[in-house]
Amino acid sequence: MATQERTEAATPRRREQARRRGQVAKSVELTSAAVLIVAFVALRVCSQYMYGRLGNLMASAISRSATISPSANELYTYLVETGLNILLILAPVVLAVGVIGFAMTSVQVGFVLSGEPLVPNLARLNPIAGLSRMVSARAFVELLKAIIKVVAVGYVGYKAIAGEYENLFGMADMSVGQMVVYVGRLTFNVGIRTGLVLLVLGIGDYAFQRYEFEKSIRMTKEEIKQEAKEYDGDPLIRSRIRAKQRQLSMSRMMQAVEKADVVVTNPTHYAVALAYDQAEMDAPTVVAKGKDLIAERIKEVARQHGVQVVENKALAQALYKSVEIGQQIPVELYKAVAEVLAYVYRLENRL
Repeated sequence: MATQERTEAATPRRREQARRRGQVAKSVELTSAAVLIVAFVALRVCSQYMYGRLGNLMASAISRSATISPSANELYTYLVETGLNILLILAPVVLAVGVIGFAMTSVQVGFVLSGEPLVPNLARLNPIAGLSRMVSARAFVELLKAIIKVVAVGYVGYKAIAGEYENLFGMADMSVGQMVVYVGRLTFNVGIRTGLVLLVLGIGDYAFQRYEFEKSIRMTKEEIKQEAKEYDGDPLIRSRIRAKQRQLSMSRMMQAVEKADVVVTNPTHYAVALAYDQAEMDAPTVVAKGKDLIAERIKEVARQHGVQVVENKALAQALYKSVEIGQQIPVELYKAVAEVLAYVYRLENRL
């Protein structure tokens, strides 16, 4: 098994085992990009709210600074109130970031709760294995990703600020309020552009992580056979069980033939046994059917127990092809079956 190539797609069972180990395809870059974009949007949307509460907090702090008691209780109360106000100021951004972070993770991997990644693994402390990971193809890809990210983000940031040189030098003539608005707008533009670039890179990274994940859980043909044997049982045992089930099913069917009213044949290939109890059935019911050797066995059992065997090629074929064992005959066959049953009843003096 060790020499076989892992060329087969992972089975559902292997995928479930990987999820329990916390092994899933996800991109941290994609989640980080979405969080960054949502954070800047939340700052922009809630800026008036946050600016107003921050101004009130600062005004309150300045007004109370001259009157606050130096006692420990007063200081504790003041710090608690200040902390709650800061939390209220940051709440919209924190909530938006938390929701988008959870949503992006759920979209990528669903809900996975596993403690196996937290279990200590001494093999990870192996310096040789660590060195091999440092010079592996995956490490090279991660380095390439980091370089591309730095270059892309640097270029976007440069282009966003390059067109603002004149305004940046003109900040000396702005009021404090104008300066805050301008810096906020510039920061928002740079942040959104950076986030969009990271989002594109994150989508590419997710595709790569998906490819790597699928590659890592591939199986050999022998592993698939072994899993099937463990999950479904030994094929030889399964075949014996199916043979026994067929034998029991055949035995029950032949017992039903003994109580049938008539067996319709074509005459060599098909045989269909019909039973009709007017008190319990709405229409005649097929209790057994078969072709070739099974048909011969049905006819043999019928003759042994005095069940009439009637040759009717068209009816036998229609019953065999359209009615399953245990089902009542369809309406379109009522007339043909009624004629056969009437013939049998006359032979047996039941009319």
